[in-house]
Amino acid sequence: MASMAFYSLNPTESMASIAQPKSAVASTKAADSSTIVTLYVEEGTVTKVSSSSEVQVVNAYFTNSVDATAANLGTVHGTIATTGLDQNILTLNLDFYFTAASGVYDKSTLVINGRYFVINGKNELALVGGTKYFKNVVGYAATETITVGSKKFVKFTFYVKFVGN
Repeated sequence: MASMAFYSLNPTESMASIAQPKSAVASTKAADSSTIVTLYVEEGTVTKVSSSSEVQVVNAYFTNSVDATAANLGTVHGTIATTGLDQNILTLNLDFYFTAASGVYDKSTLVINGRYFVINGKNELALVGGTKYFKNVVGYAATETITVGSKKFVKFTFYVKFVGN
């Protein structure tokens, strides 16, 4: 099975890089508000709960950067399945659960689904839903593979638009 590398934010980013509501308009999720959330998952932190040659069930932490002092903002859970005939295409179904350390996103989720081309390094996955702060959103997650020293990360940048209350 092709492996998937998970990545974190770059060392210059901080909690400030996670978009916080800028006004009452943003915090009420007005139709014209949008935000970008960038998260990182390190390959070495992925726990394979169950695995076969075709499907992996994973649990991992996500952070706000790739450095050793990165803040743990929550957990990611889901499945990764090999779906390409040449073993270089994965289908991801991932649920990002935010903890109190993430501030206004506490107990919120973002769910993504889509094809991940292993050899490409950059992909876009559909944002299929969210809860609490991310209720009534549309968007996508851009992914990028990053290597920092001997560690590998997947950088998830969520482009989110609120479409309702």
